[in-house]
Amino acid sequence: MNQFVGTEDLFLSYLLSGSRVSRMVENETLNSSSAYSVFQLVSDLTSGIWSELSQPKPKVDTFRRIVQRSYLRVFDGKVNGAKDDLRLYARAALQKLVKQIDKAIPHAANTITALHLTDSRKEIELILTGKTQRSSSGGQSFFNPFGLDHDPKKCWPLPKIRGIEEWEEGRNPTATSGQN
Repeated sequence: MNQFVGTEDLFLSYLLSGSRVSRMVENETLNSSSAYSVFQLVSDLTSGIWSELSQPKPKVDTFRRIVQRSYLRVFDGKVNGAKDDLRLYARAALQKLVKQIDKAIPHAANTITALHLTDSRKEIELILTGKTQRSSSGGQSFFNPFGLDHDPKKCWPLPKIRGIEEWEEGRNPTATSGQN
Protein backbone atom coordinates (compact mmCIF):
# COMPACT_ATOMS: atom_id res chain seq x y z
CA MET A 1 0.00 0.00 0.00
CA ASN A 2 2.94 2.36 0.62
CA GLN A 3 3.63 2.49 -3.12
CA PHE A 4 0.42 4.52 -3.55
CA VAL A 5 1.18 7.15 -0.92
CA GLY A 6 2.50 10.31 -2.56
CA THR A 7 1.11 9.75 -6.03
CA GLU A 8 -2.18 11.33 -4.96
CA ASP A 9 -0.33 14.52 -4.01
CA LEU A 10 1.32 14.60 -7.40
CA PHE A 11 -1.95 14.06 -9.25
CA LEU A 12 -3.87 16.67 -7.24
CA SER A 13 -1.00 19.14 -7.53
CA TYR A 14 -1.04 18.61 -11.28
CA LEU A 15 -4.81 19.23 -11.48
CA LEU A 16 -4.48 22.39 -9.39
CA SER A 17 -1.20 23.66 -10.83
CA GLY A 18 -0.74 27.38 -11.33
CA SER A 19 -0.49 27.04 -15.11
CA ARG A 20 -3.72 25.03 -15.32
CA VAL A 21 -5.56 27.49 -13.06
CA SER A 22 -4.28 30.39 -15.17
CA ARG A 23 -5.55 28.75 -18.36
CA MET A 24 -8.90 28.06 -16.73
CA VAL A 25 -9.23 31.67 -15.58
CA GLU A 26 -8.38 32.85 -19.09
CA ASN A 27 -10.98 30.47 -20.51
CA GLU A 28 -13.56 31.78 -18.02
CA THR A 29 -12.78 35.31 -19.16
CA LEU A 30 -13.17 34.44 -22.84
CA ASN A 31 -16.13 32.06 -22.61
CA SER A 32 -17.87 33.21 -19.41
CA SER A 33 -20.67 30.90 -18.31
CA SER A 34 -19.88 28.10 -20.79
CA ALA A 35 -16.37 27.59 -19.38
CA TYR A 36 -15.50 25.03 -16.72
CA SER A 37 -14.51 27.30 -13.85
CA VAL A 38 -11.83 26.98 -11.19
CA PHE A 39 -14.62 27.13 -8.63
CA GLN A 40 -16.32 24.15 -10.29
CA LEU A 41 -13.03 22.20 -10.43
CA VAL A 42 -12.43 22.73 -6.70
CA SER A 43 -16.05 21.90 -5.92
CA ASP A 44 -16.01 18.73 -8.03
CA LEU A 45 -12.71 17.54 -6.55
CA THR A 46 -13.94 18.18 -3.01
CA SER A 47 -17.31 16.48 -3.45
CA GLY A 48 -15.72 13.50 -5.21
CA ILE A 49 -12.88 12.98 -2.75
CA TRP A 50 -15.14 13.43 0.27
CA SER A 51 -18.23 11.71 -1.22
CA GLU A 52 -18.67 9.49 1.86
CA LEU A 53 -19.83 12.53 3.84
CA SER A 54 -23.12 12.57 1.94
CA GLN A 55 -23.95 9.01 3.06
CA PRO A 56 -26.28 8.41 6.04
CA LYS A 57 -23.55 6.33 7.78
CA PRO A 58 -20.22 7.44 6.30
CA LYS A 59 -17.55 4.76 6.05
CA VAL A 60 -14.11 5.72 4.72
CA ASP A 61 -11.84 2.83 3.73
CA THR A 62 -8.04 2.83 3.90
CA PHE A 63 -7.44 3.96 0.32
CA ARG A 64 -9.99 6.75 0.54
CA ARG A 65 -8.40 7.98 3.79
CA ILE A 66 -5.06 8.18 1.96
CA VAL A 67 -6.65 10.23 -0.85
CA GLN A 68 -8.42 12.51 1.64
CA ARG A 69 -5.18 13.14 3.55
CA SER A 70 -3.53 13.97 0.25
CA TYR A 71 -6.32 16.44 -0.50
CA LEU A 72 -5.63 18.17 2.82
CA ARG A 73 -1.88 18.34 2.16
CA VAL A 74 -2.36 19.81 -1.31
CA PHE A 75 -5.07 22.25 -0.19
CA ASP A 76 -2.83 23.36 2.68
CA GLY A 77 -0.29 24.47 0.09
CA LYS A 78 -2.97 26.21 -1.93
CA VAL A 79 -4.50 28.03 1.04
CA ASN A 80 -1.21 28.98 2.69
CA GLY A 81 1.11 29.26 -0.29
CA ALA A 82 -0.75 30.21 -3.43
CA LYS A 83 -1.06 33.85 -4.43
CA ASP A 84 -3.90 33.49 -6.93
CA ASP A 85 -7.67 33.10 -6.76
CA LEU A 86 -7.32 29.36 -6.22
CA ARG A 87 -6.39 30.22 -2.63
CA LEU A 88 -9.84 31.75 -2.13
CA TYR A 89 -11.67 28.80 -3.65
CA ALA A 90 -9.62 26.29 -1.63
CA ARG A 91 -10.30 28.18 1.60
CA ALA A 92 -14.04 28.28 0.87
CA ALA A 93 -14.04 24.55 0.04
CA LEU A 94 -12.33 23.73 3.35
CA GLN A 95 -14.77 25.91 5.30
CA LYS A 96 -17.70 24.08 3.70
CA LEU A 97 -15.98 20.72 4.29
CA VAL A 98 -15.67 21.46 8.02
CA LYS A 99 -19.46 21.78 8.26
CA GLN A 100 -19.97 18.51 6.37
CA ILE A 101 -17.47 16.68 8.58
CA ASP A 102 -19.10 18.04 11.74
CA LYS A 103 -22.45 16.59 10.58
CA ALA A 104 -20.91 13.25 9.57
CA ILE A 105 -18.79 12.45 12.65
CA PRO A 106 -21.70 11.43 14.93
CA HIS A 107 -23.05 9.08 12.23
CA ALA A 108 -19.75 7.41 11.26
CA ALA A 109 -20.19 3.71 10.46
CA ASN A 110 -17.08 2.65 12.39
CA THR A 111 -14.42 3.87 14.80
CA ILE A 112 -11.66 4.40 12.25
CA THR A 113 -13.94 6.59 10.13
CA ALA A 114 -14.89 8.68 13.16
CA LEU A 115 -11.22 9.02 14.14
CA HIS A 116 -10.21 9.93 10.59
CA LEU A 117 -12.94 12.55 10.27
CA THR A 118 -12.09 14.03 13.67
CA ASP A 119 -8.41 14.19 12.72
CA SER A 120 -9.27 15.71 9.32
CA ARG A 121 -11.42 18.32 11.06
CA LYS A 122 -8.49 19.31 13.30
CA GLU A 123 -6.13 19.37 10.31
CA ILE A 124 -8.47 21.71 8.42
CA GLU A 125 -8.52 24.05 11.42
CA LEU A 126 -4.71 24.17 11.34
CA ILE A 127 -4.74 24.81 7.59
CA LEU A 128 -7.29 27.63 7.84
CA THR A 129 -5.33 29.29 10.64
CA GLY A 130 -2.00 28.86 8.80
CA LYS A 131 -0.50 26.70 11.56
CA THR A 132 0.65 23.67 9.58
CA GLN A 133 4.31 22.87 9.07
CA ARG A 134 4.15 21.92 5.41
CA SER A 135 5.74 23.55 2.42
CA SER A 136 3.81 26.10 0.42
CA SER A 137 4.22 24.21 -2.83
CA GLY A 138 0.78 22.68 -2.68
CA GLY A 139 1.93 19.13 -2.10
CA GLN A 140 5.08 17.34 -3.09
CA SER A 141 7.62 18.89 -5.40
CA PHE A 142 7.32 18.04 -9.09
CA PHE A 143 10.97 16.92 -9.02
CA ASN A 144 10.52 15.02 -5.77
CA PRO A 145 6.93 13.71 -5.97
CA PHE A 146 7.33 11.15 -3.20
CA GLY A 147 9.09 13.40 -0.67
CA LEU A 148 12.28 11.36 -0.75
CA ASP A 149 15.21 12.56 1.31
CA HIS A 150 18.00 14.00 -0.84
CA ASP A 151 20.71 13.33 1.78
CA PRO A 152 22.50 10.10 0.79
CA LYS A 153 23.66 9.63 4.40
CA LYS A 154 20.01 9.20 5.42
CA CYS A 155 19.30 6.60 2.75
CA TRP A 156 19.01 2.92 3.52
CA PRO A 157 22.52 1.60 4.24
CA LEU A 158 24.02 -0.43 1.43
CA PRO A 159 25.92 -3.63 2.18
CA LYS A 160 29.70 -3.35 2.19
CA ILE A 161 31.07 -4.16 -1.24
CA ARG A 162 34.74 -4.90 -1.64
CA GLY A 163 36.45 -1.96 -3.30
CA ILE A 164 33.55 0.48 -2.90
CA GLU A 165 35.32 2.60 -0.27
CA GLU A 166 38.33 3.02 -2.55
CA TRP A 167 36.07 3.93 -5.45
CA GLU A 168 34.17 6.51 -3.32
CA GLU A 169 37.48 8.05 -2.25
CA GLY A 170 38.67 8.25 -5.88
CA ARG A 171 41.23 5.47 -5.61
CA ASN A 172 41.33 2.66 -8.13
CA PRO A 173 39.92 -0.43 -6.39
CA THR A 174 41.53 -2.81 -8.90
CA ALA A 175 44.98 -1.46 -8.10
CA THR A 176 44.67 -2.47 -4.43
CA SER A 177 42.87 -5.77 -5.08
CA GLY A 178 45.98 -7.42 -6.58
CA GLN A 179 47.90 -6.98 -3.32
CA ASN A 180 45.78 -9.53 -1.39
